[in-house]
Amino acid sequence: MYIIAIIIYAMAVVFLLGFGNGGTSLWNYVDLPSILVIIMITVPMLAAAGVLGDMKKIFHFAVTKPGKSSYSIWELKKMLEAIKLTTRLLGAAGVSGTLIGILSWLHKLSDLASIGINLSVTLLCVFYAFFGIVFFAPIETKIKNAIINKEEEQANE
Repeated sequence: MYIIAIIIYAMAVVFLLGFGNGGTSLWNYVDLPSILVIIMITVPMLAAAGVLGDMKKIFHFAVTKPGKSSYSIWELKKMLEAIKLTTRLLGAAGVSGTLIGILSWLHKLSDLASIGINLSVTLLCVFYAFFGIVFFAPIETKIKNAIINKEEEQANE
């Protein structure tokens, strides 16, 4: 179900970006340096925190049916902390990338013809970070619900 929701969300984004602006090309919203800034800030920090292994479990957990997971409460709580850290890092990476882009944009301010494109590339970091945060939000809720269910099961035993 989660994969279907992500596909619908992606289709909505494609529709709004591609068709909502009078047919603007979707490639206008793809900027490799902005994506790399998000990845190069987030992934090393996750590795430094020691939660990359938990991220693998999180993606596995995301595609399993609710109630079918065999993870313990301790593992679920570790995954929840990893998700929280990831969303915080994505937000920080988006803001950092935008600030770097603004500084670069201000450096090239004398070229008035390029202001629009430079500003749009600058704001893409926040867009990518927001997309990542939205991607992880349902997984976080699913993990929280699994923790609650496991705790209720233990209380009833």
